[in-house]
Amino acid sequence: MIIQWCLKGISERPSFGDTEAEALLGMGIKSNWLFNNPTMPIEQAIPAVQNLLGLSALLTHVNNYAAVRTTSPYISLSAGVVLPVLPLRL
Repeated sequence: MIIQWCLKGISERPSFGDTEAEALLGMGIKSNWLFNNPTMPIEQAIPAVQNLLGLSALLTHVNNYAAVRTTSPYISLSAGVVLPVLPLRL
């Protein structure tokens, strides 16, 4: 298994390099749900987010992220592509 260090949604800029990325990974990465509920104390927020985790939320996060980008309890750490299935040529 290959595990990659990845960051989501951080734009490239001179003030953000490897040192800053490693520091951020050490502190943890918040889901958009946590970012959009900043007034909730973390002690209440984490159990609330954990209650939102489930198959339906995961499928929506993966397949319709635009609809749930601010409310998703999940964190996307990698990007992929969907390729159309090409017909087999004989």
